[in-house]
Amino acid sequence: RIAARERTEVLPGVLLPELARPADERERRAARAHALPAVGPWVGTLARLARVKAPLFFLDVAQRVLAVRPAARFVWIGDGELRERFLGEVARRRLSEAVRWVGWQSDVRPWHLALDVEVLLSDQEGLPLSLIEARALSVPIVATDVGGVADLVRDGVDGRLVPPRDAAQAALA
Repeated sequence: RIAARERTEVLPGVLLPELARPADERERRAARAHALPAVGPWVGTLARLARVKAPLFFLDVAQRVLAVRPAARFVWIGDGELRERFLGEVARRRLSEAVRWVGWQSDVRPWHLALDVEVLLSDQEGLPLSLIEARALSVPIVATDVGGVADLVRDGVDGRLVPPRDAAQAALA
């Protein structure tokens, strides 16, 4: 009763001081130059290499995107128990030129800023910190509509929400 719904937004109660300041175009260019080669667009995930985060599905989507945008590049930022399987699949699918793995990073701000699109294609989620960070830095998002993701990503505004395990829709988004 205080303000119209479209004029309000409830943010998760998370304090991210290192992400609280907005990024300008100069910082984005510097992050890209430091983190990723000057090709792209860059599509990436900041998440554990765990089954629930669907890293092999990430590769399925990457292959679909590459079929229509061969210049696109993909990066997984994070580590976990599926590292060897993920890297093996990258090699088996002959994606080594287009897909990069950089492992766990303590400073995530430049990685978020280096991306043109941040994806999170998880099978299930709670309230994903990586998407809170991406939103704080105005990085466009493509994410599966699971768990609390729709509470963070306004479909068509901050990014796109796609059905779980729908590679065609995820690649299109």
